[in-house]
Amino acid sequence: MKIISLLPGATETLCLLGLADQLVGISHACDFPAGIQHLPRITSPNIQLGSSSQIDDQVSAASKAGTSLYELDMQTIRMLNPDLIVTQDLCNVCAVSPADLRSVAAELEPAPEILSLDADTLETVFSDILLLGQATQTARQAEHLTQSLTERLQTVKDRANSVPERPSTVLLEWLEPPYTAGHWTPTLIEIAGGRDLLGHANQKSQTISWETLYKSQPEKLMIACCGYSLPQMESELRSAAIRAKLHPLSCVRGNELYLIDGAAYLNRPGPRLVEAAEILLSILHPEINNPRLPKAGWSQFTLT
Repeated sequence: MKIISLLPGATETLCLLGLADQLVGISHACDFPAGIQHLPRITSPNIQLGSSSQIDDQVSAASKAGTSLYELDMQTIRMLNPDLIVTQDLCNVCAVSPADLRSVAAELEPAPEILSLDADTLETVFSDILLLGQATQTARQAEHLTQSLTERLQTVKDRANSVPERPSTVLLEWLEPPYTAGHWTPTLIEIAGGRDLLGHANQKSQTISWETLYKSQPEKLMIACCGYSLPQMESELRSAAIRAKLHPLSCVRGNELYLIDGAAYLNRPGPRLVEAAEILLSILHPEINNPRLPKAGWSQFTLT
């Protein structure tokens, strides 16, 4: 089977299912695992990198104009002639939608299957792993993978439940404007033993005002900007304007500000959400021994 994956989380899942050798094309955002980096990139972004406010302006302008955020390499898709194309229809900022693929798929003979994975909750992330398994004749491997991930999450939950305190927290997925986390993230925070003050489980991320954030006064603030690596977020926090906006929070002044690699751990509906839960557990409950804690991809940040 020849597979094109335009969804980073699906690419990670396919590799865990033993299908890395069947991947023939990936999106510009697929960066994990390292062994797939040589594959052709089927998409390219129409927005330029910059600060969170500059990116937000570009996304808003594209939305108003009705233009696409991505270019789809039709010629390469025709050349690869895939059997399966994996995409999503949940967020037009995250990946190419099925509508963008219909015209090129109709030109191929035979037409490839287009599988849209639209997980917006932790439960549906696991359901999508099973769907990928069914579509790629790896159903048994997908069942084993979901069982393993579920067991790891239960371990995180059990460790968190051993401590009576549940620190209050806010996790921001964007800074200019500030967005609170939605979808699966508030559920992960609850599993890891925290209280999400502003996030809404199983709903879209929502913009808030800085005043709303100040009124909440969480004990811990976490930032995992969508699509940002850790160095990108550290660069963002060097902005004097951002630092001034974060300074009124007592948790920030008290050195309870944490950065998490959003692109790797929290923004993608895929297997590494379990690693995100393990990171969250260590941030929320540093007193708990956490042997599976990822050593990279997150940091405690001091705002000086």
